[in-house]
Amino acid sequence: VSYSGDAVSNISAGFLHSGLTTTTGKVYCWGTNGNGSLGDNSTTQRNTPTQVVGVGNVGTLAGIRDVTCGDGFTLAIKDSDGSAYGWGKKQYGMIGNGDTSGTTSTPVSVILSGGSAVTGLKQISAGGDYSLYLKTDGTVYAAGYGANGQIGNGASDTNNASLVQVIGVGGSGNLTGITQIAASESTSL
Repeated sequence: VSYSGDAVSNISAGFLHSGLTTTTGKVYCWGTNGNGSLGDNSTTQRNTPTQVVGVGNVGTLAGIRDVTCGDGFTLAIKDSDGSAYGWGKKQYGMIGNGDTSGTTSTPVSVILSGGSAVTGLKQISAGGDYSLYLKTDGTVYAAGYGANGQIGNGASDTNNASLVQVIGVGGSGNLTGITQIAASESTSL
């Protein structure tokens, strides 16, 4: 499968929008865009894939190896260092940039709860209003809506605007040795 002359490496379907990455590291999104979830610096619905702009609306997002689409937001992993970007709805902090207000129609960096940019990501998965992040060391982090406990930090009444580490089974230590993650509307695997 190819798009715009490049082979497609990953594809994701979210709530009313979709995204794909190419083997050359480009990202394209299409569908409903009221929250800026297409990352093209607009809120215009797109019926065909449109390339995601770069951070700060400079150029286009490049060097990406994975994309995932949630409920009005999108996340992507940069291939070189495993850092992440998010765009779209920020209401509950699901894009993990430290902010819970409004939306962003251009990519912003995903950060850890201490404020530094996250790196070393292996996989990302967008749920309804939250997101999961798997690091190459087998640890798991989450951000966003936590009212149903899907963040995995032991609290079921808080939202997290930046990445928090998922705690271990029975509430002891941190979850480790994980090889794959999946987020749905309000359940994490």
